[in-house]
Amino acid sequence: MRGWSKEKTKQMEAVNKWCGYYRSNPHRFVEDYFNIRLKIFQCILLVAMNTSNRFILSACRGIGKSLIGAVFCCQRAILYPNTQICIAAGSKEQAAEIVSKIILFLMPRSPLLRNEILEYKNNTSGAYVIFKNGSYVKTVTASDNARHNRANILVSLLPDHVEIYEMNRAKSEKTKIKRRLYEKKDYRRVQTNPC
Repeated sequence: MRGWSKEKTKQMEAVNKWCGYYRSNPHRFVEDYFNIRLKIFQCILLVAMNTSNRFILSACRGIGKSLIGAVFCCQRAILYPNTQICIAAGSKEQAAEIVSKIILFLMPRSPLLRNEILEYKNNTSGAYVIFKNGSYVKTVTASDNARHNRANILVSLLPDHVEIYEMNRAKSEKTKIKRRLYEKKDYRRVQTNPC
């Protein structure tokens, strides 16, 4: 690198190697950097979330969907500078749940994460986390009025995703969809194969 000393160049080469390693192994980054021991299925989820363009997790209660969302947001924001993450939900309280997991669960366990965060806020007027590398995590309510919010990554919890869909569709559209679904699942017409 131009203008850098040999020592600084070596240091940046080491940073590049570790960054590449942790981008390929996000579950190891979380365990090393956040001091959290992940279960095997959580490791698989993190790798899938980082390698897929679209990822949907449909899981039962108590499995840690919000925690995985919070871990993913922090890991992504740190490893990929200037990442814009938007958490959308049916209400501000639901969207702020992931930010509260970051503040109340992850930050006390990881001094390295605390060092990466520049500013955070979690109250009724809004919730966000701003990182020193230019990345941020913000929350919005998912409605027609929130269309001006832009982000690289959109995080939406599955039950909220269904509620968002229903909120943003007119009643006439819902009835058309219901009619089409009813016509496709007409159980009175059962065809038998003569063979």
